[in-house]
Amino acid sequence: LPIQGDIVFNIILPNPYRLSGTVRNRSGNAIAGVALSVDDRDGGNAEYVSGAVSTGPAGTYEFLVFGDTYGIVLVPSSLYIPVSDEVGVFADKTKDFVLDNTAHFYGTLRDRLGAVAGNVDLYLINWGTGVTYGPVRTNASGAYDFRVPPGTYRFRAETRYSMPPGIPVGLTDVL
Repeated sequence: LPIQGDIVFNIILPNPYRLSGTVRNRSGNAIAGVALSVDDRDGGNAEYVSGAVSTGPAGTYEFLVFGDTYGIVLVPSSLYIPVSDEVGVFADKTKDFVLDNTAHFYGTLRDRLGAVAGNVDLYLINWGTGVTYGPVRTNASGAYDFRVPPGTYRFRAETRYSMPPGIPVGLTDVL
């Protein structure tokens, strides 16, 4: 825009939309103090009117944003698992979140040679509380799946079946 003298250039900003909602746990209780932020997902309106916010005592949050698609990230206390999602905001929008206070711990149990170890009972023992989760028995493919609160755990594998030579029984490891 070449300017060679006085020019009046009126700019009309679009009206922002309200992106708001409530953050709760699986029991339906509001979670205060969860940090939320938004970012532009498609490279359009990278600007938003409200920056990062935290949920209030009632678990509520609010952003003022221009019409676009945004990534929204929730970072709760260590009791809950962080969450991210994508939301299109082209009018006032309510987006509620339910946070899970368990971590998903899964994988495949294998022996030292890489063969899957099926029918093995697995346990996770929380270092801080001593609470034991399990047994979770591996399937024929060695797969296992735990849901546990975030924390530091010891891992224990036990079997009542005969195992080929070289496979430790009662294996304990720290995660």
